[in-house]
Amino acid sequence: MEVDWNPTQSVGILSICFLPYLVGLLYLCIIIYLQMAVFREFHIPVTILAKIVSLVSENSVDDLKAWIQAGREGTEAVMSNETLSRVRLDKSEHSIWWTVPHSSYHKFFLKCLSQNNPLAMFAYMSKSWAYQTLVNAHYRFGR
Repeated sequence: MEVDWNPTQSVGILSICFLPYLVGLLYLCIIIYLQMAVFREFHIPVTILAKIVSLVSENSVDDLKAWIQAGREGTEAVMSNETLSRVRLDKSEHSIWWTVPHSSYHKFFLKCLSQNNPLAMFAYMSKSWAYQTLVNAHYRFGR
């Protein structure tokens, strides 16, 4: 007499019993692997970092936030002459309002302006037009 033995039945029972342990072990292995892969001391020279950040800034000014949050070296790279002269201010819909002194980005805008950023110059020259459209919008809609 032959016995039908299905290996998936016994593996299924074992996997149900040991599944939480296997998941925990897998999680532990992933954590150990990631900790080994992290560079503790990784340094990029200032000139290369400034070049990288300036290329990122050509996409949008909003992409610089992560570099500023990265720490002192990231902030220095964002505030470098190369980045300030190339940053795309026009990709932000509020960049025209950075020209006003009460804006939280006014100091950054002034630094871009001092580095002869063409988009900062355009926003500065368009400031009176922006105010005029704001006033017209308030009068037109009765605000």
